Amino acid sequence: MKRTAASRDNAGDDAKRAKVLDAPKELGDPYVIGTNSVGQLGRGLGCDHRRKPTPLAGSLEGKKALDVCCGGMHTVVLGEDGKVHTFGCNDEAALGRAAKGEDEMTPGVAGGLEGLTIVKVTAGDSHTAVLTTEGDVYMCGLFRDDDGAIAFSDSIERQVTFAKVFPPANGRRYRQPPTAADIASGSNHLMILTDAGKVFTLGNGRQGQLGRLTEPQTQRDSCRVTRDTPEWVVKRRTSSSFLKRILTPQPVPRIKQVTKIFATTWGSYAIDAQNNVWAWGLNNYFQLGIKRDEEQSADVEANCVFHPQKADNIPQGTIVEVAGGQHHTLFLMGDGKVYALGRGESGCLGQGNEQTQSSPVEVKALADKKITSIGAGSVTSYAMAADKAFAWGFGENNQLTAASDEDVLVPMEVTGSRIEGKRLAKIDGGDQHAVMLAV
Repeated sequence: MKRTAASRDNAGDDAKRAKVLDAPKELGDPYVIGTNSVGQLGRGLGCDHRRKPTPLAGSLEGKKALDVCCGGMHTVVLGEDGKVHTFGCNDEAALGRAAKGEDEMTPGVAGGLEGLTIVKVTAGDSHTAVLTTEGDVYMCGLFRDDDGAIAFSDSIERQVTFAKVFPPANGRRYRQPPTAADIASGSNHLMILTDAGKVFTLGNGRQGQLGRLTEPQTQRDSCRVTRDTPEWVVKRRTSSSFLKRILTPQPVPRIKQVTKIFATTWGSYAIDAQNNVWAWGLNNYFQLGIKRDEEQSADVEANCVFHPQKADNIPQGTIVEVAGGQHHTLFLMGDGKVYALGRGESGCLGQGNEQTQSSPVEVKALADKKITSIGAGSVTSYAMAADKAFAWGFGENNQLTAASDEDVLVPMEVTGSRIEGKRLAKIDGGDQHAVMLAV
């Protein structure tokens, strides 16, 4: 039975609750661009890359979609049939199905979600997550850190088909199980926003992106091996207690009445009911919007923010969306303007150069475009308006629809014969590819 507002965790007033996402109703055509090195374009063998928006094959051939997203090297599409279709790298079970070889290079239906209504899909390097209308979160794959693969949970090495991760199994300590209202995936962490305005996190926290652990607590500890210790846990060189600490969804302290969440590669953002922006995670290029001491730049604590801090170095005004990649961040404002911050490599800040920006700068080329949504890949940036979409940044992987593979230092219009006359509702980038939804 669907949990109602009256039966949910009652922290905060109903008026300050985050709204549980409705099932998407706007159908669009999914297209892909970029490099197809591991099948992330869903075109099977014989496809090296695509510069222009290209339709999908397999289970999505000729089909429309409700939502799309990119993992690092895989792609996820919520089809018009309500099923989750996946393709690309499946080395660590991020596709949610037991696909190998050519099978993982074309779209196929993920398992473990039968009978559920999905409202949103998100993905990272080695995981995929979905949110249901019931306020539950399911995930497949695993998380990684600087030392390699971690696990899916303290008892499961990798999850081949989708399994529920939220509400957490220890949810019985709550008076009522919490209800998820939204989700956001970083490279190797997952954020969950509840309808009560709380934020839960799980995954790798080495760069501070979990927002609830100290730096030493994010490091793998030694494993005391007994005859009952699973071999895969021993291989991870850590303990089950460490795995439980980082892989069980737990609330982030210091913030409440949160209404929106966003994740970048190694960063986390939360906007509360008072329009305060909170940030935590990697900040080595000022990308969090939090000032830091450059003289201590070699120190982990100086480069990373391990607990939520109020972002004090962000654009003034109402921030509607946040998107970003490895070292850069975009902010979409209520007036349709876009600001950029962080490392400017390959022109991903849209400033006509590659300079790092320690304070937010407006993307002037978009000043009169009335942008309605933004997106990003690892080193690419995207902006959507009512009639056009724009892309800029790293060009070598053909993620921009440009005629060449050179970097694009200022926003250029996204083009292609298949999207002429259509509105691009969403563009999401991975490491070497991008997926878009044209309506």
